Amino acid sequence: MNPVEVHGANILLVNDLEANLAPLEETLIAAGYTHIRKTDDAEKAIELHREGNCDLLLLDLDYLGEDGFALMENLRKEMTCSDQCTIALTENPDLRVRSLRAGAKDVIDKLAYIDELLARIHNVLESYIRYQLLEKDLENLQQLFVERTTELLESEARFKGFTELASDWYWEQDAKGGFTKVSGPVPEILGFEVSSSAAPSNSLLSTGWNALEQSVLRGKIANRETFLDFEFTRNTLRRGDQTYLVSGQPMFDSTCHFIGYRGIGVEIIGVKNH
Repeated sequence: MNPVEVHGANILLVNDLEANLAPLEETLIAAGYTHIRKTDDAEKAIELHREGNCDLLLLDLDYLGEDGFALMENLRKEMTCSDQCTIALTENPDLRVRSLRAGAKDVIDKLAYIDELLARIHNVLESYIRYQLLEKDLENLQQLFVERTTELLESEARFKGFTELASDWYWEQDAKGGFTKVSGPVPEILGFEVSSSAAPSNSLLSTGWNALEQSVLRGKIANRETFLDFEFTRNTLRRGDQTYLVSGQPMFDSTCHFIGYRGIGVEIIGVKNH
């Protein structure tokens, strides 16, 4: 991460005595941090944090005492995990674990060397800013997903409208092979009753279809293959030899689960025997 991104973070120093904040403020300014504010009012601190005007709270618990813990407890109740970025400063070992349980991202001994103090502040800020960037990216991806899903649904509607105009018939099947939608003279062309609960397995064999071609077509559907202008034929006493072109493709929902098949068919030859 570019150091400027970290050093440009908004830091709020909280201490009940403003005079005690000066040394830490001077240390942070010398390290390159450019947006530092101070307050000796814990209630004001949570208001500023709630408004999103600070990236890091540095709480001096040795001076704030229970007010500091009350502040962290309120933050934990009101903010999500990603909204909280708090470091507790204390010389008291007994307060360290309690601070972490109250929601602090880190606890720093005020007697630590300046280099350690700055390094740990930098690391906490870096992790926080990275998390914020990831959340922003996730929001953008979710928005893109919504937009793409909308486009897909519109494309589906256009596809159905087009296929119904450009073909003799159109069909949809569910994941089990049952027909859920058919348009066009399917019973006349295929010679079977359309049902949402039964696939046309046995009925097709009794209406003059070429068994080998039909087996190949069923194999493509079973393997969820996309096929274009698959040719198959049948022969009937009433209409003689008939040839059809069929195109189909598997359908998937927004989570990529297979939900069925759809396709179109057109008769290209229809000659009766005399």
